Formats: sequence, structure tokens, C-alpha cells
Amino acid sequence: LYMFYVIKMLEQLCEKLENLKTDTNIEDFRVGGKTLKIFKEIVSTPCKSELIKLMKSHHNLLEITHEIQKIFGFVFFIRIFMTTFVMCSTAFSLSMFEESSFFISFLMYAIGTSAQLSIPCYFANEISVKSDRLSTSLFHSKWYLEEHKEYRKIVSMSMEVLRKKVTIKSAKVFEVNLETFLAVCNKAYALYAVFNSIKN
Repeated sequence: LYMFYVIKMLEQLCEKLENLKTDTNIEDFRVGGKTLKIFKEIVSTPCKSELIKLMKSHHNLLEITHEIQKIFGFVFFIRIFMTTFVMCSTAFSLSMFEESSFFISFLMYAIGTSAQLSIPCYFANEISVKSDRLSTSLFHSKWYLEEHKEYRKIVSMSMEVLRKKVTIKSAKVFEVNLETFLAVCNKAYALYAVFNSIKN
């Protein structure tokens, strides 16, 4: 649910960055740390307060993503480990039993276990994909047509910040994405192929 919220917010952020319009109102803002000092030094012309608000929204999304990783990271790690163990055990069982009833039972169990891992992997992968579009969306706002050099400078800096890929890791070890899920499935299938060849 939390990851779905982040995905939708990233989609809205992409749309707003791409349709960025000028705004002559200059507002005080607070992003924190070094970023605040840099922005204060160069933001003195019109056409940027909307961009500042969007960058603040991006910063908030990064904090939410960090909290998701901190709270659920270890859970994802256990889930990846358990799914790998269960699928490898299932692969071994499938290679040992020839009865169709056993085969179907173990296969359904493996599908159910893999589905539990595929859902968080899918949403985490979507977060990474959507975050990759942010920098491109800002570039498509035609910022390079703006006359003010200061505005072009802040957009350039913002694109550098947005270029950083947003990922969710399990216990700061594995990235939670579809590649991880496919790697688990490939290992289980490879193990099944090995056991089956030994049996034959």
C-alpha cells in the first residue's frame, strides 16, 4: 500500500515536471542541509517557485521511500530467503515424485509462495522505473528556452538530483525488484533441472 502511494506520487510528479510553467511568486522554502544553501544562492529570478515546490515533494518522497526500506527491509530479506528455500525444496520434491497429485500440489504451493514475493518486487520495481523518468520529464519541460540563466542553472542542478535512481533494498543487501524475483525463479528451476537429470 505504501509503495503504491509512492508510485502514484511519482507519476504525478513526472506529469507536473513535464508541464512545468512559469510563476513569478518567489516563496521561502526549506529542503534542508546543503541543498537549501545552494538554492538560496541562485534563486533570485522569476519562473522557479513551482519547481522548488516539486523538488520539495521529491525530497519528501525520498524520505517516505527510506522509511519503507527501514521498516520493511528486513521483512523483504526474510521473504526472499524463505521463498528461495521453499522453491528450491519444491523443485527437489517435484523431481522425486512422479505422481500427478503430488506434482500438482507442490506446483500450486510453489506458485503461491512465489506470488507472495512477486507483489513487493513488482511495486518496488515500479518505484525505480517511475523515478528514472523524473529527470527526463523535467528536461521535456523545455526549460532550455527560458531566458533567465539562473533558472536554467537550477533546472540543471535539479536534473542531477532527479537522476539518482530510487531503489528499495532488503536489509541493505538485495535490491527488491523484478530482477531479484526472476533470479530466485531461475535458481529454483536450475535446481529442479539438476535434480531431474540426476534422477534420470
